[in-house]
Amino acid sequence: MPTTFRQNVSQFHQTIYLMVGNVSSVSNVKYWDTTNTQITVDLSTVTIDLDICPTPVYLMDAYPAVHPQRHYPASVEFIAGYADSSHVPADIKAGIMAYAAHLYRDRDGSLPVPQGFLDLCQMNHTGISNSWGN
Repeated sequence: MPTTFRQNVSQFHQTIYLMVGNVSSVSNVKYWDTTNTQITVDLSTVTIDLDICPTPVYLMDAYPAVHPQRHYPASVEFIAGYADSSHVPADIKAGIMAYAAHLYRDRDGSLPVPQGFLDLCQMNHTGISNSWGN
């Protein structure tokens, strides 16, 4: 279902790729300037191609100088997700059910997350990965 995400970026480039699929809109683009002041980019100077995944956010102006000591000097806030459950593709629904069955069988959390589920998540750009330690 539609959810608001914020993607922090470690390097501010003229193009930022949103790594979650099914993006419907961008709410804001912000960065920390060299004086450590947070600046909100005027969205009229941004182009977003919602037909591509990962979704590119193009800054039409040259990207600004950012604070050199910030680990994540820029961020994009956006909305992504399916309008409702009837719009979720069948393979994703099947993957959710398979993952729920896995969690039922693995109540103590000792088994790794099934690779097929992780592959499905990566293929559909859900933002879910195996980076949480399993």
